[in-house]
Amino acid sequence: MIQRHVVQHVYPPQDDHVRIKLIKNTKGYGWEISTNGESSEDALTSLRQIEQQMRTEYGKNEKKPVGGQTPNGLEISHPPL
Repeated sequence: MIQRHVVQHVYPPQDDHVRIKLIKNTKGYGWEISTNGESSEDALTSLRQIEQQMRTEYGKNEKKPVGGQTPNGLEISHPPL
């Protein structure tokens, strides 16, 4: 007789919809922002708001990530597809 075992992997919900890494360097502060949303537009809206808050709080001397720019001038960390 063959016995079957079922393995079910259960992961906790991902509650961190936004991650911000603040980096202090010799020229001021830099940051990395990760966000997600129901749609890409939701994620980008959240990213724009967070970026503006970071610039207001920590200045405009952030590290410029490798990549391109969005139409409104925000840096993106990967090349546009």
